[in-house]
Amino acid sequence: MKQDDLMQFIGVPIEVAIMDSSIVLKGILEAVNNEFAKFSEIEELYVLVHGRRLSIKLMLSGSFIDLEALLKNLQFPCSIFDGCRKLIRSA
Repeated sequence: MKQDDLMQFIGVPIEVAIMDSSIVLKGILEAVNNEFAKFSEIEELYVLVHGRRLSIKLMLSGSFIDLEALLKNLQFPCSIFDGCRKLIRSA
């Protein structure tokens, strides 16, 4: 995706497909600068296995907090994002 397209999703809950939609991140995009995106919160991380979503959070159990901290400190190139959509959270 292009930087301008991703900027409209800053600060809202999103689901974003990465790397030919084989990985899906659910979280909140914090910033998009110089063609790189950074998340302020990552709620879930999925990989696509045989057409079904497999949660990395479930696979790693207690280690997910460490993985989330690592992912929040990374900046992702905008070019690896295939698509993005806003999530509607119920109260």
